[in-house]
Amino acid sequence: MVAGLSGVGLLLAKTQASNVGAVVSQILSRFMFWALLWGVLLGIMYVTARYEYEKVEPYLKNMEPELEGGNQIFCDTFADYQPGDILWLAGEKNPFPARLLAVAGDDVSIEQGRIFINGEKIHELYSPTIDGNDSLATLRVPDLHVFVLGDSRRWKQGPLYDCRLLGPVPVARIIGTVR
Repeated sequence: MVAGLSGVGLLLAKTQASNVGAVVSQILSRFMFWALLWGVLLGIMYVTARYEYEKVEPYLKNMEPELEGGNQIFCDTFADYQPGDILWLAGEKNPFPARLLAVAGDDVSIEQGRIFINGEKIHELYSPTIDGNDSLATLRVPDLHVFVLGDSRRWKQGPLYDCRLLGPVPVARIIGTVR
């Protein structure tokens, strides 16, 4: 045995000069195999870390008909959010979904069940229910906060998980965007 050699050096020392090319090729193919394997594993870890799998609890009727209680949803914990998205928010006891309507700096008001953002009435195709008695004086959404409402505005059984009850929600309570 050649003193001081181990691993790849020993393998090369044991081969004849004519086999060096084959050994180098074998070493490179093993390296490529392990690099590819680690790349796949890291990709799987990224995808699983990006999405948080949540189950919508049956009491969350504030988002019907889009999200019905007991449905399985994906929550993208890295996504940017914009008005119209459904956010998954950390509640005091349980997380809950709500529709994002306004971000920091926006003025929000509700008049006879119709929502106005920065003085313009928004058209909500996702919310078929309007409570004509619902109103909210103009409110400016503070920095680092968002304004959310549930889609089912007439639902009065149990707590309302939206800004009519909670006020603007700190962005720190946003877990992610429902996909």
